[in-house]
Amino acid sequence: MRRMVAVSIVVAMGVFAACGDPESQGSTQVTQQTEDRPAPSGSVAPAPSEATTAPIDDPAPTTEISVDSEPAGTSADVGAPGLAEAVAAQRVGLCGGLGAELPEGAPTFEALVSSGGVTLVSVLCELFAYQGTHALAGWDGAELSPMQVEQWSRGALVDDPLILGYPFVEEDGTVANLEKARGIGDCGQYQSWEFTGTMVLLEARVRSCDVEGDYTAPETWDLVYPSDGAEPPRNPGGVYGDYGVYERVSFPAGSSGTTISDAVAQGTVNGYLLEAGAGQLMTVTITSQHADFTAMFEVYAPDDTRLPAEGSVEDSEALTSSASFTLPADGEYLVVVSAERGGSPYVLEFEITSADPFRADVCVDEGTALDLARTEYPELNAVTIDLCKGPIAVGTGFLASGDAISVAFVENGSWQFLAGSFGFRSICEAVWAIDPLMDIGCGVTDATGWMWPYSTYFEVPQLGEEPVRGSGCGVSGQLGDTIPDGVWNGYVQGLTATTLLFDVACVYYGDIAEDLIDEHLATIPEDEILGDFNPSYWIVNTSERVREVPVAWDFASRAAVWTDYGCEDPGPGEDDYLPTGWFDSWLIIENGEAVFLLESCHYG
Repeated sequence: MRRMVAVSIVVAMGVFAACGDPESQGSTQVTQQTEDRPAPSGSVAPAPSEATTAPIDDPAPTTEISVDSEPAGTSADVGAPGLAEAVAAQRVGLCGGLGAELPEGAPTFEALVSSGGVTLVSVLCELFAYQGTHALAGWDGAELSPMQVEQWSRGALVDDPLILGYPFVEEDGTVANLEKARGIGDCGQYQSWEFTGTMVLLEARVRSCDVEGDYTAPETWDLVYPSDGAEPPRNPGGVYGDYGVYERVSFPAGSSGTTISDAVAQGTVNGYLLEAGAGQLMTVTITSQHADFTAMFEVYAPDDTRLPAEGSVEDSEALTSSASFTLPADGEYLVVVSAERGGSPYVLEFEITSADPFRADVCVDEGTALDLARTEYPELNAVTIDLCKGPIAVGTGFLASGDAISVAFVENGSWQFLAGSFGFRSICEAVWAIDPLMDIGCGVTDATGWMWPYSTYFEVPQLGEEPVRGSGCGVSGQLGDTIPDGVWNGYVQGLTATTLLFDVACVYYGDIAEDLIDEHLATIPEDEILGDFNPSYWIVNTSERVREVPVAWDFASRAAVWTDYGCEDPGPGEDDYLPTGWFDSWLIIENGEAVFLLESCHYG
């Protein structure tokens, strides 16, 4: 089953430049290109401009890189009836009198994430050079109320609805904020929260601008909350004494697990905290390193209830014990390792994956599903539930005629009918509108079923550690001969039935793109500058290195087209398009194979 990861980011495309992975030295050709697309109704289309080129030095920054994430709201939330009117009426009050007039075109609010019937809304109060002051509020569909936000400020926890920086949503659904101490974002404060209708602070991290060294991701800055004494270790049932180790566990990017080597000190236990979601499957394996020093473990739910193992395997010869647990709720799980004798060394392996996709105990029952679906299809005789993941259920409805339709349901306080059709594709689109990260099998149809998972061609978020759109580009030479799974930008240099030749490019945005644009403009006489540059999408390609990518059997290739809404995927039906190589493309690689390619709208 293929998983398509999508995050909606609003991007205003203006003029952009073509430039790939900067692994070679020397000069760069930067090409300025203007859009040539149909104008929305009631507006005048911009006139196409001729392209100009100018050499610049390798612009790949080493210490001045900022992870500058824009708020990742859901378009359906932004358009909720009454929300825009409520923001307009209450903005000054929510901002505590700071609701100054904003520059033309600046968004006044962003709907970030929803939980428990409440949508978290970020209202822009003031806009500065590289961040703003925002008021966070909760929208329940009728009223917009200030949201008290627990946050770290000057060494203490405070509650305040105003926050400086740029709130956004991480890929795991947590709400985060990066407050820059200077424009390049290499120092400042990073905080993250869990939103469950209220804001619960998970962590706060800081980095001084006096610290020397290369840029590091905000998620790795010095942890200031929770700190020693700020959050006492959990002690389920009061049975555990001192912890020798008590730490949070995170997995490497793109991985579903990790391994830890440790030892239990005399008179202590070791505790490991892991964030996971309801319905996921956690497998824990412990291998003792000495027959006389056997270590064991127990797993506790977020409410400190001990979880029973659903399946366990013990190998006394290998000194290994393994058990799996289906997780009952979203939250932080505690794994406690103990031993009969102190000093017991062990290797602990964690893996968290999707559980059995069908779980009747957390899904809508088929009788209720039939009643719900009959509101749209009264001729239905029966409904079966074929798939249930999180708040989404997908099934089959049977008509009196003997025909069958696909049906989907969503849990929003209670189960509700979501969509129905004779084709699975519209069900996928309905699910993506609720949760763009939900994988219900939309990628396992044949080649004609592939859909671009983002709103437009240019709205690909940062998916990796490098501060570029997509999964990365090897800016520091870390991309080897094989391009890993992910979403990659670049230029097609050749395509056969079995192999695609691809030249990876970097797509910068935000502060870094602004700096690169300034460097580019400095090389061009003022009277030769064509139009304005928007730093939302700036392509850099300083290497002509071509890599081979195996082509999947169901590989689909299309060219995006201009519409009134932007540069969009035309959809299934044009899947045998042969890329020109003159325009950049987004390539999706899964299981080491090219499965989908979308070439940019043609311009110039």
